[in-house]
Amino acid sequence: MDQRLSEAARAGDREALLELLREDPLLLDRATTMDDYASDTPLHVSAMLGHVDFARELLRLKPSLARARDRHGFGPLHLASAAGHAHVVMELLAVDGGSCDLKDRYGRTAVHWAAIKGRVRVLDALMSARPDLGLTVTAFGETVMHLAVKGGQYEAVKYLLATQGSGERVLKAKDDDGNTVLHLAVARKQYQITKFLLENPISLVDVNAKNSKGLTALDIASITAAEPEDARIIELLLHRTVGSHHKKPETAPAGHDAAHQVIVEDGLPGDEALVVMVSVKAVAMSREEDHPCYASTAGDPRHGTRYTVAVHH
Repeated sequence: MDQRLSEAARAGDREALLELLREDPLLLDRATTMDDYASDTPLHVSAMLGHVDFARELLRLKPSLARARDRHGFGPLHLASAAGHAHVVMELLAVDGGSCDLKDRYGRTAVHWAAIKGRVRVLDALMSARPDLGLTVTAFGETVMHLAVKGGQYEAVKYLLATQGSGERVLKAKDDDGNTVLHLAVARKQYQITKFLLENPISLVDVNAKNSKGLTALDIASITAAEPEDARIIELLLHRTVGSHHKKPETAPAGHDAAHQVIVEDGLPGDEALVVMVSVKAVAMSREEDHPCYASTAGDPRHGTRYTVAVHH
């Protein structure tokens, strides 16, 4: 890109742009190529920096810039969305609504980047223009909600649940690893998002869903528990699991239950964290030695007797 044009784009100087074009009417044509993965265009720069007047002028002069992609596969809409420039996003959509379907090299569209960065105003602008965008997936099978959760974007998660619904295609959708949004929230130890997904009255999250490794969210929480605060997420999951009548694993022998199943059946908040920490060690032992691990209980704390957990392997 011409150095003077680059400087004008960075400054958002519309008058400088017009002066350059008076001197050289073909300047914008030379700033772009037919190659899909070219250098940044002046529209990429102005979109990323939020220079809406400059972007509007560029789109008036050369509307095709809306679909130009840089070496990463990003279009101007990707950059404006990730940066949270809702006004620029609306200008781009007004000129070329189809630009919201452009994918980067990992199959992510502008709405995916808005979710990753938690840009709620941009999400609203994009979803208002194209309500179906919430169902688009990346090259890894990730939905917009998956990416909002992975990014830890609580406000975006709330917005998406309120506007996209809570059914199969949102909360129960799985990525290429079989993970639902609950799996991802728990794996990233996101207490606030996990609590919201589990306790929101319109949420239809499936606490018993298993990923490609056969793990539920509770399994992941138990296996990865390392800090005392991890017990808070486990307690949330256990409370929901009790309510969903979690079944015993089919592989458990008679008289033995998986460690977290013992907790579910007992349902005593005061003992949950202690027992789950035992289950973490049990699961780790089972995986290292490649044979089953089970837990059994003795005593009833509700009647003042000692409560113990025996790990069998």
